[in-house]
Amino acid sequence: MIAELSNGKRKIYMWQGRNNRWNGESCELKRKAREKLRKWKNNRGRKEEYLIAKENYRRKWEERKSEKREEEKTIKSVKTEEEVWTYINKERRRKTEVSYEKIH
Repeated sequence: MIAELSNGKRKIYMWQGRNNRWNGESCELKRKAREKLRKWKNNRGRKEEYLIAKENYRRKWEERKSEKREEEKTIKSVKTEEEVWTYINKERRRKTEVSYEKIH
């Protein structure tokens, strides 16, 4: 989202949420695995390199999945309304400022 300010600059915001399935590290691992797959299919890479990259991605995915399960267990054990709102506010998406740009 871009907001224009009165002083001739733009403020750029991005949405960030804790419940984001793809964080930067996961995206990077998946991108590397797909790149190795394309190289292997075009006879420019080796199958072993692709399998290693795929295993790294899968390991990271399983780690994030287990973290999510643990978090769900703690949420199910919530008793009071105050605790419920603490978890809701953690999961809400928030706007964070990324940069300022000068409008030409």
